[in-house]
Amino acid sequence: MFKGGTKIEIFARNHNLRFGIFSIGNELGESYDKWLLKLECDECGNMLHIGQKRYKSKHKPNYDLCPRCIESKDKQ
Repeated sequence: MFKGGTKIEIFARNHNLRFGIFSIGNELGESYDKWLLKLECDECGNMLHIGQKRYKSKHKPNYDLCPRCIESKDKQ
């Protein structure tokens, strides 16, 4: 249905965009393309690359964690 796309998300928001997934939704902001370029771990500040595994908080909106921060939290 979408050339080159294998997945589609129909209720997309800025905080859950993923590379390679066609995203549509009425809550996408005007600057979602710029937002994608500035994704970082909210715990340590390291840049997260699109497609890299990241973890989302269930309790804090738009809170992303890198795998290293998750591992350190699990050890505590």
